[in-house]
Amino acid sequence: MKKKLSLFLIIFTISVLAAAKAAAIGADVIEATAEYLKTAVSSPSVSSIGGEWAVIGLVRSGKADSAYVDGYLKNALDYIKSKDGVLHSRKYTEYSRVVLALTACGKNPMDFYGYDLVSPLLDCEKTCFQGINGAVWALIALDGGNYGNAEIKEKYVSYILNLEKKGGGWSMSENEDAPDADVTAMVLTALSKHPENKGVKEATGRALGVLSSMQRESGGYESYGVQSSESASQVLVALSALGIPYTDERFTKNGKNLVDVILSYRQSDGSFAHETKSDLMATEQCFYALVAAKRFEDGENFLFDMSDVKKSIISVPSVKYQNKTFDDIKGHKYRASIEALACRGIINGMNDRIFEPESFMTRAQYAAIVVRALGLEYIKTREFSDVSASAWYYSYVCTAFSYGIINGVSDTEFDPESYISREQALVMIKRAAKLCGLSGNTQDDALSEYKDADKVSDWAKEGVAFCIKSGIFAPENGKIEPKESIKRAEIADVIFKLLKGAKLI
Repeated sequence: MKKKLSLFLIIFTISVLAAAKAAAIGADVIEATAEYLKTAVSSPSVSSIGGEWAVIGLVRSGKADSAYVDGYLKNALDYIKSKDGVLHSRKYTEYSRVVLALTACGKNPMDFYGYDLVSPLLDCEKTCFQGINGAVWALIALDGGNYGNAEIKEKYVSYILNLEKKGGGWSMSENEDAPDADVTAMVLTALSKHPENKGVKEATGRALGVLSSMQRESGGYESYGVQSSESASQVLVALSALGIPYTDERFTKNGKNLVDVILSYRQSDGSFAHETKSDLMATEQCFYALVAAKRFEDGENFLFDMSDVKKSIISVPSVKYQNKTFDDIKGHKYRASIEALACRGIINGMNDRIFEPESFMTRAQYAAIVVRALGLEYIKTREFSDVSASAWYYSYVCTAFSYGIINGVSDTEFDPESYISREQALVMIKRAAKLCGLSGNTQDDALSEYKDADKVSDWAKEGVAFCIKSGIFAPENGKIEPKESIKRAEIADVIFKLLKGAKLI
């Protein structure tokens, strides 16, 4: 009995040490490869090599600093502008890759400085022109940031399932009879977010069996006659997406698991080889595959599941002026809101002592306050003929328009000096709320109890309803008065309640 117990303890100890060693290797390699990539891809832009895959791996491993991320975002914006928002007419994986990278960086790809890069992926017919690769990465990108609806995603799932090979697995071409390891692995990654679908569950089981049988005695994988680090990397990503440890015996051959195989391609400078020589594409894929496995080990979200990413475009100013107040707001019902914004420099008085809470505010002044409240960085995607570059509000108007908060009164005019109406202000608040991560039921029935609901413009109903339902705006005396100019004190109150509701202050 004692001998059996001792043997058990020895085996158990060896197993624990082996597991610890595997985890430690992953951490060491991630650190070294991150340093290599930050040098090799020092200025990433929109590109399948030296671009998004390096950014995603570095950001999701926590190895990308703010300067690196900002550099990519600037380069990406310049590229997207040069393409007028059309990344490719046929190859929609361009959109998927950029959507994933922007999401990882905490940006909104549905409104990246006025460009919507998600909408093209909602067109299944055009996306699938590229074949299974287009569908797979569109589904991964949409799931990554929870974009699109269930119906759109189900179309992609059905399309992919219909391309399954007899006996399981997938290949790049419908004309190929045998499954391919890389493609099968990528499909499993895409389908991993849809386990409730019976067809997905069954196809996943068959594909895992196929991948296990395709694994070579070396522990690696072959694609189109060549064993490479990329093939092993895609399978490792798929296992991590499905919650399967890389040490799983089904994917271990002759004592070699996928991490062992990937490490065998590692070069002395921290890069990885495709077969025998250092290769940037191979390095990027090996890196993000190891990051995926490490995140799984550490109990973190999967590599492409970015629901844990904190949106970073909002940066509410901190308190600059302690106990800031004005003589003419004593006893005012919105005093606390005015002071909360004034102490952060978001809203100013007419001078140091006078606020004029009952006065009105121009459209330009309002744009400036919203931009300051959210801490939005200056960006310009449109100029208006009536907004001079020398005007104090020029940068605020350009920025508010670029982030989708304001519109002009026409394609060429903004009308900066006119007073802003209550319905205009509330519509802009709803748009700002979206940037802050707030959403809610915006049905028009929120307006029905008010006497003048019929006076709310059709284009403003959703915004006004949202502000009322979310508690940002509370009409007085049973009336909304949508066409009336909104007062300075009211503006302070709705912006304060927006920031409070978004838990930003």
